[in-house]
Amino acid sequence: MTLACPMSLSKFPFDEHNCSISIGSYGHTVDRIDYSWVVYKSKTPVIVADNALHAGMNLVNVFTHETTAHLNTGEYKSIVGTLLLQRNPYSYKVSLFVPNILLGVLLGLSFLVSHRAPHARMLLLAVLVSLVIGQNYLALRNVPILPYRTCLDCWSYSMAAFCVLAVIGFAISTSVAQFKDCDMEEKLGSPRKMWKDPGTKTDLIFGSLYLVSFIIFQIAFWAMTLA
Repeated sequence: MTLACPMSLSKFPFDEHNCSISIGSYGHTVDRIDYSWVVYKSKTPVIVADNALHAGMNLVNVFTHETTAHLNTGEYKSIVGTLLLQRNPYSYKVSLFVPNILLGVLLGLSFLVSHRAPHARMLLLAVLVSLVIGQNYLALRNVPILPYRTCLDCWSYSMAAFCVLAVIGFAISTSVAQFKDCDMEEKLGSPRKMWKDPGTKTDLIFGSLYLVSFIIFQIAFWAMTLA
């Protein structure tokens, strides 16, 4: 027999599914056919072959029970088996989530690069943003087209938003710094006075805003995903 199991992939790739099969007869009452589970040497009435599951799914548990329908024509018994399947997100953690977190932190630390070195900072941002977008694009290619959003979609869109925030912060700090037409080392003197530079203040504000937002997003995402 070929059976189908309806699945909701809204928490992909951290989704779990209950796939049930019910075997019974409504043509013969329990007096004629009495269905029941039988436990063999495997200590479980349901035996799942090693090659029966998808490569990315794990069999967490198997539940079995018996039901009896009381109708006007008599009692009809059936047996129900439920497979609890859980997707293995290890490959996504290694290839997407962990690298994205590290790249996101580096995007926040890019605000520490002096705005007086715009070319170096622009190159750093271009490399980091390209890596983030590329990783998420490759991950989304393996997701089937769905009419609703998944956890992976939310992650990818949020990381794209943080990339945009980092680029906007770079553009604003560079624009603000252009109004300071002087040599900072000669005019401001001591390193402590460097914080009086409007470009440095802008970097500090956007860097703090970025890192705080990134930490809040990480806490909220993993709390809702792993709940």
